Amino acid sequence: MDPVDGAAAFPPGSPGYPSAMADEEFRTGDHVSWASHSGRAHGVVKEKLTERTHVRGHAVNATPEQPQYRIRNDDSGRDVAHRPEVLRREPS
Repeated sequence: MDPVDGAAAFPPGSPGYPSAMADEEFRTGDHVSWASHSGRAHGVVKEKLTERTHVRGHAVNATPEQPQYRIRNDDSGRDVAHRPEVLRREPS
C-alpha cells in the first residue's frame, strides 16, 4: 500500500495506526473470540497483562500503554495472550 494512503505509513502499535478495537477494554470474565488458524477461537479473559511476562513459554511484551490479555481457551483449556485489537467481545 502506498504510504500516502495512510495505513502503511504507521506500523502496527504506533500512534495513528488504524485499529477500531485497540482502545477496547476487557474485564476478567468477558467472553471473547479471536482469529486462529482453524477459524475463530473462543475463551474467557482471566487477567489484563501490563508488564513483560510469559504465557505457556511465550514472551508477552505487555506494558501499561500496550496491555495484553491472558485468556483461557474454551476448547483446549490452555491460556493464551492477545492484544486487544485482535479480540472481539462475544455474548456470554
